[in-house]
Amino acid sequence: MALETYKTEQNRLEKEEAKKAGIPEEPEDTLTIKEIINSKEQSSLLGDMIEHDGDDTDKELMSRLVSGKMEATDIDRLEKFRGKFSEKTRDAETIKEEMTPELAQEIARQNPEIQKIVKLVGPEGVVRAVQENIMKIAVTDPEKFKKISKSVETMKSFREGDLKKLDDSVNEFCKKHGVNADEYMKVMAINKFEDRQKALSDLVKSQWSGQGGWGAMKKSLNWLSGDLFSTIRTTTLEGNKKREINDALETLDKHKKKLGSVLGASIKGNKDLLEALSREIVGTPKKKESVGMSDVKKVATDAEGIKKNWDIIKKKERPNCKSMTPADQDIFRNHFMKEQESYAKKKLAEQGGFWAAIFGALFDTMFAGFDKKSLN
Repeated sequence: MALETYKTEQNRLEKEEAKKAGIPEEPEDTLTIKEIINSKEQSSLLGDMIEHDGDDTDKELMSRLVSGKMEATDIDRLEKFRGKFSEKTRDAETIKEEMTPELAQEIARQNPEIQKIVKLVGPEGVVRAVQENIMKIAVTDPEKFKKISKSVETMKSFREGDLKKLDDSVNEFCKKHGVNADEYMKVMAINKFEDRQKALSDLVKSQWSGQGGWGAMKKSLNWLSGDLFSTIRTTTLEGNKKREINDALETLDKHKKKLGSVLGASIKGNKDLLEALSREIVGTPKKKESVGMSDVKKVATDAEGIKKNWDIIKKKERPNCKSMTPADQDIFRNHFMKEQESYAKKKLAEQGGFWAAIFGALFDTMFAGFDKKSLN
């Protein structure tokens, strides 16, 4: 529809105007509780979050959810879980994107702890260990994660804000004065003033050769005035840029140093990160995969499952069950029930984790109230 095109374009223009005005764009928040619950990795992490940062009422909520007995008030509580989990996921993704081997090397130069680790597993190994475990830290150690996230966000904001403005201003400055920005920055990196001045003068002169007749005229004027023309340009190019650039890079280094300090402390005290680094050193792949809600649900036994198993066992082992005495039938039923209980708990124990505990509690309640008379 034409009206849909109109609305889409209007939204796009509004976003552009907001971006120009410096208004931060609202992060997309499209992760649903359905997606979280039905994802092996995410439902496992949600379970970890509830286990470490929740209480019994939260566990009861999840029990009602998986057993289909939700209450009206559960909608609001589930939305809070979803929002909290989505926020952690966004922050974790930002950290993953920022953690590059290059950044790891830069951090290592300013942090002895990270430097030791880089020497053990290389910058790529550090990045893999952090990326693999950052969401786990987000849900199991929110305070530590908050420090990491804040350090990364501060560094990112500075780089995309003040540092980018300085970069843009340098490019604009070079364009205005007719010099190549990359060559200019190479020259400005020279620390000794006299050497930098000479290099700037040479840069100014080298730019004239590509300006045709006007360039030749500049060379002539400069020669006639005893290098006065190039000296004026050199003084202009020097300006305060060296100090501005150094101040900005010094600030960026401080942000990286802070991040290194936080990461170093996090790695030192986190068993998952230490385990990941250990695997990196010896080249062992990750063994234990996440156990999600759907994995546990597949092996969880309910009342209907017990009845189906009864029919199978009865047909196989006691086809003449109805001709047995009532006492013998009770013995057979009790034996069957004990085996069912033992088998169900064994399968749940093999899965382990939050969801196994949830389904285990549901099974215990169901088993305690199971009507043995329904087994006939």
